[in-house]
Amino acid sequence: MQKNKTAFTMIEVIFVIVILGILAAIGIPKLVANKNDAEASKLALELGDCIDNGFGAYAKNAIFDIDSRSCNDVIITHPCFLITTDSASGIMNVKHVPDSAVGSICKRAQEVVEVNKLSSADGVNHQF
Repeated sequence: MQKNKTAFTMIEVIFVIVILGILAAIGIPKLVANKNDAEASKLALELGDCIDNGFGAYAKNAIFDIDSRSCNDVIITHPCFLITTDSASGIMNVKHVPDSAVGSICKRAQEVVEVNKLSSADGVNHQF
């Protein structure tokens, strides 16, 4: 009588491990890139919120308020942008922090907001 083998052979196990290794090598960098893109998009949205909040405070009190949570994330937590305000003239200037590393979250966020004309390397004046 002949026995039926129900276990995997060593070559089958090695083949599965190799395939899993290839999938991991391809998938992990994509996962990291997606995380960085999401963080850059979040910073771009927070910059827009910061500008809106600043102008909301200016409309109410004639003084820019850039101490909100969204402004702190953009200026302090991830210092990607320089925001200067002039309450006398009603101008808020938003500028990229120079020398952000290529491929960094800041560089990606700066590219996103430049397309939307919220900030630039030379600065964008948002006037009330």
